[in-house]
Amino acid sequence: MNQKLEESIKKSVDLLNSFPKGTPIHLISHVDADGLSSAGIICNALLRENYQFQATLIRDLSPDFISSLSEESKPLIFCDMGSTQIERLESLNRKVIIIDHHKPLRESSSDGLVQVNAHLCGIDGTFEACSASLAYSFAVKLNEKNQWLAPLALAGAYGDKQVLNGGHNKEVLDTALGNNLVTPKIDLKLDGETVREAIEKSNDPFFVSYSGKPEPTLDLLNNLGIDPNKPVEELGEEKTEKLLSQLVVELIKQEVPSREIEELRRERFYTHFRNCRDISNLSSMLNACGYLDKPGLGLACLLGDKNALEEAIVMQREFKKRILNELLRLEKEGAKELECFQWIEIEDKKVASPVINVSVIYLFNGKPLLALSSQKTNIKVSARATLPMLKRGIDLAEALKNAAESVGGYGGGHPIASGATIPLESKAQFLKAVDQLIKKQLKEAD
Repeated sequence: MNQKLEESIKKSVDLLNSFPKGTPIHLISHVDADGLSSAGIICNALLRENYQFQATLIRDLSPDFISSLSEESKPLIFCDMGSTQIERLESLNRKVIIIDHHKPLRESSSDGLVQVNAHLCGIDGTFEACSASLAYSFAVKLNEKNQWLAPLALAGAYGDKQVLNGGHNKEVLDTALGNNLVTPKIDLKLDGETVREAIEKSNDPFFVSYSGKPEPTLDLLNNLGIDPNKPVEELGEEKTEKLLSQLVVELIKQEVPSREIEELRRERFYTHFRNCRDISNLSSMLNACGYLDKPGLGLACLLGDKNALEEAIVMQREFKKRILNELLRLEKEGAKELECFQWIEIEDKKVASPVINVSVIYLFNGKPLLALSSQKTNIKVSARATLPMLKRGIDLAEALKNAAESVGGYGGGHPIASGATIPLESKAQFLKAVDQLIKKQLKEAD
């Protein structure tokens, strides 16, 4: 393990161990797959050590929420958030552990606040370490018996579209493989009971010619001599290759980045963790629970509640359907363009994040993409780029943070994926600011 990371994890574990057993801990984590995976890891680890805990699962670590924490005295653990708000958290004068992989403002200046942050340890927190893989290392340092949680750490990394075979994530993967907690298998990135359903209902990848389009999908399979009612895994090598070739051609037409096209045939990691079929399926289920306002249901699944798991599987199907419907709408309506980026407005606000993740790759992949969702008093903004855009000098974390603060909001994240919250009336001013900031980044990188 990276030496600096090991030191920060030891420091955080020492801080936790300084509290008597039975001490109530307040865990605060994000609602996406990485945040819920992190929460599941920490909660299972706390249970093993006989700590009580309260889990609060939120979309956004707002200044108002942080202020509300001053009314309690419990030690705090933040997962998948906190490093961008360290000044406010230090002002609470509480014992705090932050486990995060977003770009931090700085090191902590408080003895009572410990940060476990990938970037502060020289690790790429965008691709090679997520909150869940860091939380896993924390849990194993706390007690080696927590190694069984490795599949959950991988689900968090998968949910954040990170590489599993690189950086800190690879250490977790190696442990999972070595302990027979996951089983690798090469197959197509398609999920469904039949091959027809897998293509027709696919939203990631999103096939412009086939996703949400029953007749063209059926025509494709008939032309290839493939039984539409057969499961994908039973197609056989020859027909799998035929189908793969046709789908690759489709994505090339859509000008999808080569990295994503290569992912059509990918290594899938099967697992028996909490009766979930594989890592990608577990990640998808957690995202469904989190974004459909049932993050507690997702956490309950990770703590072994079988009834919760049945409900979460139903929710996962609904989530996938809503994402596809929003993508089909955006395919028809298109995106609005400024000089340096594109932007869309999301109607189904609960699927904003997964929709923009897919849209920037499969629909609007020429420039960075912003998705705006209007709330009662503010606008939530999600922004995504691609690797080729990063190589040109674009940093969405910096652009959104500075643009949001210029209009009285706040934001941050990763260079490739970031978010912001801005006042309702500041949309035009904010978009102009983002455009100017990205333009400046591109100019400086030339």
